[in-house]
Amino acid sequence: MTENSPLSPHVALGLLVACVAIVNIVRSAVVPNDWHFLLNVSLGLVGVAIAALGGMGVGEMGLSSTDLASGLRLGGIAFAAVSAVVISGGLLGLVADDRTHMSMTSMLLKVLIVIPIGTVIVEELLFRSALHGLLMRLWPGWPAVVIGSLLFGLWHVFPASQGDAVSTDAVEVGSLLTVLATFVATSIAGGLFIWMRERSNSVVAPMLAHLATNSVTFYVAWLFGAR
Repeated sequence: MTENSPLSPHVALGLLVACVAIVNIVRSAVVPNDWHFLLNVSLGLVGVAIAALGGMGVGEMGLSSTDLASGLRLGGIAFAAVSAVVISGGLLGLVADDRTHMSMTSMLLKVLIVIPIGTVIVEELLFRSALHGLLMRLWPGWPAVVIGSLLFGLWHVFPASQGDAVSTDAVEVGSLLTVLATFVATSIAGGLFIWMRERSNSVVAPMLAHLATNSVTFYVAWLFGAR
């Protein structure tokens, strides 16, 4: 806790995790889809504000302009690499998503605005900026990486559980496997994003990699699914 910080890092971390957990559940279970974008953006801003109140500076949160160039370099390489893999997968018929059945206008809105702002920027501000900054202050090194990665995986668990049919008597095996696979995949992705954040000292690097993973994949699935 710095001299003028209203919150200690421990309190800020607890408050941040609590806010993220509550919004994650309420958003998926209660809030209509039309309000998700606004709720996500608000949560991202609140997350950065909590970290700032906990004494995090722009450098600790990966938001310093002096590190922008390194973030763009590493992120640009990752964006190109991920895009190449996704496009190749699309050409081979390996990229598909039922959620991409929409008009071109709706697809462009999703790919250029909803995903970049409501998902990528929000999640990077929450997990690789605010959360990672606080974790590195409290438990620097691999503990911060492991905790941050697992929390990113958990962030995706409840929404994944709502995406598959669940019996009133017992949870279907397919649903459990989907949730488990989602948790493992997003935890690993979270670790890679943290590595990029640390390597470049900028949250811009994982933002660009995340953008390719989400927006480019969605576009490729739409493009080849529309044929």
